[in-house]
Amino acid sequence: MAMRVSFEEQATVLLSQLERFRKTGLITRCGLEVEYGLIERSDWNQCPQKKRDDIIARTGGYADVELGAAQIEIRTEPFCLEDGGSEVLLDQLESRDATINQHAQDLNLYLISHGTNPFVATRGIERTALSKYVLVPNHHNNYQRSQDTFVGNGQKIDIGDAAIIGITNSVQANIEAADAGDAVDMVNRSFAIGPMAVSFFANARFLEGKDTGIQDIRMIAWEISHDTRNEDDLKAGNITRVGLPGCYYDSLNGYFDHILKYPFILDAPEAAMAVGIGLNWQDSRIKVIGDSLVAEFRPVSTQATPQLNFCAMMFYVGRLLWAKDHQEQLLPMIKVQQNRNEAMYFGSQAKLWTNVGIGIKRIPAGEAKVIEVKRAEEALASRGILTKICKDALSLLHKMTKSGSEVLAEKRETFVGQGADDRCALFTALEKTGGIR
Repeated sequence: MAMRVSFEEQATVLLSQLERFRKTGLITRCGLEVEYGLIERSDWNQCPQKKRDDIIARTGGYADVELGAAQIEIRTEPFCLEDGGSEVLLDQLESRDATINQHAQDLNLYLISHGTNPFVATRGIERTALSKYVLVPNHHNNYQRSQDTFVGNGQKIDIGDAAIIGITNSVQANIEAADAGDAVDMVNRSFAIGPMAVSFFANARFLEGKDTGIQDIRMIAWEISHDTRNEDDLKAGNITRVGLPGCYYDSLNGYFDHILKYPFILDAPEAAMAVGIGLNWQDSRIKVIGDSLVAEFRPVSTQATPQLNFCAMMFYVGRLLWAKDHQEQLLPMIKVQQNRNEAMYFGSQAKLWTNVGIGIKRIPAGEAKVIEVKRAEEALASRGILTKICKDALSLLHKMTKSGSEVLAEKRETFVGQGADDRCALFTALEKTGGIR
């Protein structure tokens, strides 16, 4: 109750001071975050927290912990993408990726740049020794809805432990909003854009060395393992706090009301706003950082290289700017949900509801990609963001005919056919595609 009261009080103060968040000028200020896994070179087991923390200590502040004890996140600074800022963003992403990779090698670790850490069992995942990483997963395990937690179109894997988030990794973009209305608008548009990006960049198919057959299982695992709804909730049509909202947000106040529907779990009234937002695991969310409202885009799994992570996020940024510039009508949420399910299960083979200019039509993802990348590039060019380096990065998407998961699965099958067991075949396939270094 104290947390709820504190959140309401902090939200009331924030809503009364919205002018402090207003920014002027047509500026796209963006920073990226990338999560990675770590395993021992000797036996491919998850590395101990101490080694992970040693890497973080060597970085000077741009790396941080995540739920998994063998999981690490790096951040770039936020840059204005106009006038060459996108190039600086990629340069920093590459240099910080290279630095933590070198530190991992120094500690006899492999760095996994992939949507899952696919060599770790989904039960018994070692968590970072912080209270929130004990209390929050335990709460969801203790109150988890009774349902089948084994999933897979191929080999079935148990994804029922809420700590499974500690072996899943994403790349995220954070964009500063011009004001509260812009923050809400960007988050709503991000929900609609998310499935497109997941379809093109699906990269989380493997767990425990096995092939689930699902192109991007990361958010499916999150939704199932964190589903604490009871029968009354189900009858009422209530949703979990993972994935998509039931409808688009109409205001910042409506966004805060959504957060208040769920238990806070942690007891830190002075930080109730940060806790509430931190426990909101939707595909996009609004964060409060100092005097900035920031839209965070979250549904894309970590890619094999910094260039691909940058490519995925520049596609998102460009597509978001195009939607804003053209005041594009939002896709009905039911169609966004259909797109999301298709994208996660089928990747580049999905069929997506797409704005084709004369209305909404369900078309193959490959056809949708041609339309959507052109829109992203058009908007980036109009803002002076589409430099040669940015254009070269997006050319990777033009050339992709399959998502990372699909390419990895094919390479893995080749090595299995040559006599390798599942884990060794997957390791070699990841090594060949750059997902493990």
